[in-house]
Amino acid sequence: MVKEKLEGKIKKAYQMAVDEGTFKAERDCPEVIFIEKPKMESHGDFACGVSLKLARHLKLAPMKIAETLKDYIEKVGTNGSGSMKVEAAQPGFLNFQLDKSFLSNIIHQIASAGSNFGQGKPNGKKILIEYVSANPTGGLHIGHGRNAILGSSLANLLSFAGWQVEQEFYINDCGEQINKLAKSAYACYQRKLGQSVDYPEDGYPEDSLSPLVDKAMSEFDKSKLSTPEELGDIVKEYFRADQEKLLLSLGVKFDSWFSETSLHKDGKVEEALRQMSILDFTYDSEGAYWLKAKELGDERDRVLKKSSGATTYLANDAAYHLNKYKRGYDLMVNIWGADHHGQVPGLKAVVKALGEDPAKLDILLTQIVNLNRDGKPVKMSKRAGTVVMLDEVLEEVGADAVRYYLAESNPNNPINFDLELAKKTSKDNPAFYIQYAHARCCSILRRACEEYLDSESGKMNPPRVSLEQMREIEEAYGKDEHLFDSTFDHESDNPEAFAAQKKLVLRLACLPDEVEEAARVMQPGRIARYSYEIACDLQRFYEVSRVLSEDLSVTRSRLGLIMATRQVLANTLKIIGVSAPERM
Repeated sequence: MVKEKLEGKIKKAYQMAVDEGTFKAERDCPEVIFIEKPKMESHGDFACGVSLKLARHLKLAPMKIAETLKDYIEKVGTNGSGSMKVEAAQPGFLNFQLDKSFLSNIIHQIASAGSNFGQGKPNGKKILIEYVSANPTGGLHIGHGRNAILGSSLANLLSFAGWQVEQEFYINDCGEQINKLAKSAYACYQRKLGQSVDYPEDGYPEDSLSPLVDKAMSEFDKSKLSTPEELGDIVKEYFRADQEKLLLSLGVKFDSWFSETSLHKDGKVEEALRQMSILDFTYDSEGAYWLKAKELGDERDRVLKKSSGATTYLANDAAYHLNKYKRGYDLMVNIWGADHHGQVPGLKAVVKALGEDPAKLDILLTQIVNLNRDGKPVKMSKRAGTVVMLDEVLEEVGADAVRYYLAESNPNNPINFDLELAKKTSKDNPAFYIQYAHARCCSILRRACEEYLDSESGKMNPPRVSLEQMREIEEAYGKDEHLFDSTFDHESDNPEAFAAQKKLVLRLACLPDEVEEAARVMQPGRIARYSYEIACDLQRFYEVSRVLSEDLSVTRSRLGLIMATRQVLANTLKIIGVSAPERM
């Protein structure tokens, strides 16, 4: 928000300089105007080095350009956004120092926008995010959880940034693993009927299937369980439903569940193979059907149909992605685990072979999740025995901690998830600390309207702010852009307090920029880390500035800053899918 305003002022100053003949150039600025935070606080709140880049266009010294822009910026004025001090500094920087009216205007802007503060304008573009997409053959492990939280948080982020977002789970409900599930379940069923049958050596654990087979026996007539395929279909749906229930408990909800089986039933796989053949990107060899993947940028050609006649995962993916493209999305995002990185070139080649634009498909790969307890690795599940299951972690630390820690990290980096840290109620635990910051804001606003104990007399004093006065503050909060000027007036003799308040306000003002950048790089973790920075700035402000005082004008202005902080924290927590408690 602030950066955008400063960019606008510089752009307008540049155009005025051209219009008046001071700059001999085209009216549109030829360089990107980039606003940054100076490394040294003495250089101001924000800085811009565009003059250094304009020197080659204008054939003028950078300092001369900076000084000219400074003069025109002062002519542009504030346009109601608050005043500031601008200076030209060597070797050609523009440094901006924002004053109290600018800061007050930021609070006013947050108040006016409310839950929409930081939200991008609708861009009219549709995006499909496909994630998790696990086989319906068992529970979800912690790796699935990372993909689930990344996908859900990314969907929230992009929706907030202005995209039309759809979320999809691709059900891998056919193929060798499903056949193995059906055979395993049927053997378990036969044994429950007292028949002496061998259990498949490579089958799924019988103890994990037994409760589901019992459930099928209680819900369906024997005629519906007469073949492995029939029972397999029932059991895989039980697993899928359990996966959906677990994901919902984490706040992960899909708009659609797309069945791989439907592609085969509807002839879509053969349709995709024909499409690639028409475009001459397939050939027969050694009894198999191949994709000319190497010709399309892959390291080697890929099999689409085996000599047995069975199609490969790549052929099925071709049909699925052709379906996606036909649905008319502007962008499609797949979130895969790092173990699928070898499949990326093949899928990109398939998209080209189908005659579609590979630039519309983005594949995000997530790294592994390492679970620790008191610094020692947790290697496996107590129940599953091989991997750590998502529901066990959820039960131990809760949904908010799971969402925060799995969303916070860059997907390209492994996560070291400390279970004990996630349960701490201290600043060491960022998830708790951010939620506590929101709850603290709510607590301050409640206490403003409550009686309080006088430490000297031991008697209860009336509320510092009556309910009627609080309503007036809340009503004026989004209307009066100068309402909070006095919050900075009272700190004129306290530089430390003014600096803390100013830092908090400027941090809050960054939400629109943070949302825009996080959406651009598709990393909702930026918002999680930004939330923690707000919590830290709030703590510093709280330490040096007393919010509730005997002076009503001071109290009401500082309450406005608390309201703004509460709002921005609520907005950021909503993006990453973590609750914003009012009490803790």
